[in-house]
Amino acid sequence: TAIDTLNHAGVDGAVVFNVQAGTYIEQPTFGPIDGASATNTITFKGVEYNKDSVVLRYTPANGTNYVVNIDGAQYLNFEWITFLARGTGNYNNVVNIANARQIRFKNDVIRVKGGLNNINASCLIVNDGVHALYIENSVLDSGYYSVRSMVTEYEGSEGVYLTNDTLRNFMFMGLYMRKVSDVYAVGNQIYTGARSNGKALTGILVAQHNGPTTIERNTITLNDNFTGAKTGIRLIDVNGSNATRSHIHNNMCAIYGGNNNSSAGISIDSSTWINAYFNSCQVYVGTGSQGRTSKAMYVGTTSSDIYLLNNIF
Repeated sequence: TAIDTLNHAGVDGAVVFNVQAGTYIEQPTFGPIDGASATNTITFKGVEYNKDSVVLRYTPANGTNYVVNIDGAQYLNFEWITFLARGTGNYNNVVNIANARQIRFKNDVIRVKGGLNNINASCLIVNDGVHALYIENSVLDSGYYSVRSMVTEYEGSEGVYLTNDTLRNFMFMGLYMRKVSDVYAVGNQIYTGARSNGKALTGILVAQHNGPTTIERNTITLNDNFTGAKTGIRLIDVNGSNATRSHIHNNMCAIYGGNNNSSAGISIDSSTWINAYFNSCQVYVGTGSQGRTSKAMYVGTTSSDIYLLNNIF
């Protein structure tokens, strides 16, 4: 196959695979590709420029929990393709990425079969050694997480950029970035609702991170009639300096649910040097006593150098 040829023979120039419309039942792995570089890129592109016309699907399993596995590849692009995990069991990740550089998904759909509520069923997994992952104008649909970090080393991966994407119908968190440096989430639509009482939801969480994080112009809607804490944007142990501040700007967080405690539009804890400007947060979690502990904006006592300006809370 084309993928076997790439893995074994490499490339000697930029390569574009024009993928014809259809459904392909495969489970490809992309390893190191000889010759790949900033000029010698590899692109898989749906020829009809329609996200739904090319579908790559598979049923993952324990031990091979992915539809697409990217381990060691560089300068690899996917455009106008739907990636679908169709499993009905607990193991149903779609894209797994490790030890890879300059990977780009553009105008794609990454989807977990709807209704699966398991930590091992997520749209995209980021492991250690990932540098420069771009997700642009794409839809990440269903799953426990939309994008989940499984990085084990502090700052073990660097550069995850989500721009103008839709993260929807996730069961727990939309964007979960722990131990990843340089996180950039701009212009995304993030929305979901719980399916039962007591289920916590978070739109964006960044944790254990040094240096700047950029979270701007996102619309986050967590809306249901169930209990369970809901947080639009949450930062934990995100630290910088006066010269490397994180920016939370121009986001809209709408939180609605049944009586619960500890919900927040924006929550910052154990963090330093963060600018939160021009955000709008509305939180409604019922009229009971539990709802009194929820906040549109929360800053923990162990945080410092947090600057708030022109927000609507």
